[in-house]
Amino acid sequence: MPRAAALAALVVLLAGCAPDPVPLPPPLTTAEAEQIFAQRNEQLWNLLGDHGSMPEVEPVELVGAATEGDPLQDCMDRAVGIAGWGIGSSGVEGPDGTPLGAAVNRAVFVCLLQYPYDLSDPEAVGVFSDQQRAWVWDYQRRRLVPCLQRLGYDVDNRDWGYTTGDRWDPYDELRPRPATQRDWDRIVAECPPAPLAVNTVPGL
Repeated sequence: MPRAAALAALVVLLAGCAPDPVPLPPPLTTAEAEQIFAQRNEQLWNLLGDHGSMPEVEPVELVGAATEGDPLQDCMDRAVGIAGWGIGSSGVEGPDGTPLGAAVNRAVFVCLLQYPYDLSDPEAVGVFSDQQRAWVWDYQRRRLVPCLQRLGYDVDNRDWGYTTGDRWDPYDELRPRPATQRDWDRIVAECPPAPLAVNTVPGL
């Protein structure tokens, strides 16, 4: 390899490993995260509830990063009683989109109150501010997608900034799809995800 080409390749490699020049936004405080969840609960109650007073429920267990299993999901599954359910514009719905009614809506909402997230460390349970999510979005545009493209993968970049509620994980859009965990390990080693775990860890 000519010396100039080798130097250029080294610069590209080191650029992928260098610290990001754009500083991370500060994490949410516990109080800020609690306010976000209070607003979320109010919005969900307006969707799921019977528009009376929000029920007052004592927490059964705080759900954190070290919690075994998923007690919140287990509670909601028991409350609904059928597989494949979801939450839509009319509240809790069956797998065919049929609304399951006010009693099921209320039972699912009560589960959310019984198993709240442990917000002593918001990032540990995947709670991020819009500023943090915007930083990750920008990181993916500036660093991750160009790196993946240099590895030879076809992945579209975004030419617009983050808007509240946006979700984007470039690893999900890789073409061709990596076939083995070894492929994924190489990709993540050479093109690491953002240091904030907004998206799931890529792999099989």
